[in-house]
Amino acid sequence: MWQHCPIAEQSRIALLGRLAVGIPTAASKSLPGRRSELVFAYLAAEHHRVVTRDELADALWPDRLPSSWSAALRGVVSEVRRFLDEGGLAGDDILITVRAGYQLVLPDRVVTDLDVVRAGLAEASARLAGSTMSANEMTGAAVVAAQVSSLAGLAFLPEHEGAWVDGVRRELARAHSRALALAAQALARSGDQAGAQDAAARLVELDPLDEGAHRLGIRLLAEAGDRAGAMRAYERCRDILVSELGFEPSPETAAATEAVPVAPRPESSSVTPAPAAGGARVDQLGVLVVEDHDFQRRTLVQILVSLGVAWVEAAPDGGTALDRLTRQPVPDIIICDIDMPGMDGVELVRHVSARDPGTAVIITSGLDASVLRAVESLSTGYGLEVLGALAKPLTARRLCQVLSAYTPRPSAPPEDVKPGVTVTADDLRRALAEGEVTAHFQPRFDLTTGELCALVATPRWPGCPRGAIPPSVLLSLAGQANLLGTLTDRLLQVSASLLADAGMLTPGVTIVVPVPRACQVDVALADRWAGIMRRHHFDRSPVVAAVEARHNPAGPAVLDVMTRLRLKGFGLSLHGFDGSPGALNHAERLPLTGLALAGRLVSGASADPGRRDMVEAAFDAARPLGLPVVADGCDSAADFEMLLALGCRQVQGEFLGVPMPADRLAHWIRTGPISIAERT
Repeated sequence: MWQHCPIAEQSRIALLGRLAVGIPTAASKSLPGRRSELVFAYLAAEHHRVVTRDELADALWPDRLPSSWSAALRGVVSEVRRFLDEGGLAGDDILITVRAGYQLVLPDRVVTDLDVVRAGLAEASARLAGSTMSANEMTGAAVVAAQVSSLAGLAFLPEHEGAWVDGVRRELARAHSRALALAAQALARSGDQAGAQDAAARLVELDPLDEGAHRLGIRLLAEAGDRAGAMRAYERCRDILVSELGFEPSPETAAATEAVPVAPRPESSSVTPAPAAGGARVDQLGVLVVEDHDFQRRTLVQILVSLGVAWVEAAPDGGTALDRLTRQPVPDIIICDIDMPGMDGVELVRHVSARDPGTAVIITSGLDASVLRAVESLSTGYGLEVLGALAKPLTARRLCQVLSAYTPRPSAPPEDVKPGVTVTADDLRRALAEGEVTAHFQPRFDLTTGELCALVATPRWPGCPRGAIPPSVLLSLAGQANLLGTLTDRLLQVSASLLADAGMLTPGVTIVVPVPRACQVDVALADRWAGIMRRHHFDRSPVVAAVEARHNPAGPAVLDVMTRLRLKGFGLSLHGFDGSPGALNHAERLPLTGLALAGRLVSGASADPGRRDMVEAAFDAARPLGLPVVADGCDSAADFEMLLALGCRQVQGEFLGVPMPADRLAHWIRTGPISIAERT
């Protein structure tokens, strides 16, 4: 392989495939561990410059830097020096320590195979740029390109992840494709048409969605006089692009066939708009695409248009997208790349969640799966509805599946909300002081007994000057007025009054009261809540405090408040649990008494095998925690049957009962709500 390339005869360090000093053989020494592998590869690949200690530390410990990282890094560098010694290179002489970090200074005629890829690609490109090259010289260029392709196709640190590793992999992927294209062109100019077409076919196999690769193969066939083969290659290209991306090849690709007539596209190959889970269709949606890569942005817009999306807009970066969101209505869905210059996708997600926390997002990236999972967990923790986290390249079929999972939000306020009427902080403060703010309660059932087991409280302000507003709007108003603590205390007071009403609820029924994020660091919360319950003559509280799952573990202040709530006798439940690593980390830190699956995850999952799998995976993730799990979002008979089949113990949702005021709840209980047995 690379040892036979003329440029590579001097190579002594292998980074592609197996890490080695000298030509890799079965007897080659191995590095002693993963950290030394990463540092060796990093220093060898970047040997033209000093690599700082901070760079290496970030690569070795991306999540949390140990307190003794500096000493640990020195130990890893010592292991690399010994490895170089064993390979015949003087480690102490060539791996030098400088003030900022380390540099691997390679002796003359010692290079890495990554250097060979870069130099070989430049050499093959330069040879092909010449217009007077002989057939033999073209053959030489093809040989160099083919050997570069073989090298670039080898795995690079396959057991490692991280931003730097991903960057080298992307470079190698580009080099692999470029080398195959150069080999095909050089072989064609040398007269080896069969070899040229084989290289072009391998280029298409490498990335079937690369229209340029298809076009090269079509052109080579046409130039060789094989018009029938060119036509077949064009038809294959069109079938792939239409079925996977949703659009026809470009005029340039069609022209490569020398104007071979193109048959009309069969109707069966088109992608039709799919109904969304909440009853909307894809052709009723508005989508904003945020993608810095020009070709990928245009391709994604074309796919969405071909799917029949009602309107599509695009932005080249997060800053432009955020500016567009401040000036115009928020789209139904934002499709956002993660790795962008300026404001990246993570920062954009944070800004979007602050402006409109109900927004639905689709996350895309060419980075490794762990980054996608992390950003998905972060977005969910910010309160966004994450429809999917998709690796690039995106296809029409996959996008259609994800878009169809979208549940539309109400497009207009309820009829009894009075437009144009403002509410001040003083209005809300007065309403809280005078007891105008009350609560609605949604029933929760225990499937093992068929009995009512809990009520979930949500705040209401019936006398609001704007009319009846949703709980989310009321919470937002309270947050802006710095009244969240007062509102939460009021919700507990109404709940305690209901619990104290003799004969209203059977013993054992609890009430779940949400604790907003801002209140979770209020060190006086536990004492105030305990005082409220004492005034209603409860020694041990039948109230469960509910906190939303977050993307990051609870900090010391939150742990302080939540632990004191438990000490005062309150239960503690984590709501919005989806089984993600972030939610699990949060759950493991808190002194919980229960979990509640996210309603957005459960509702409608019975009709979507992928989402049903996600619900089952969330149950599996919760099982090691040993906590009872509630399923929110049981909104249909099909959802109910699904949860029964999954062995869920407690459920709530519109299928079993909607949130209702205390007086209606009393009537509902007296007249006998529909039992679980009747539901089944």
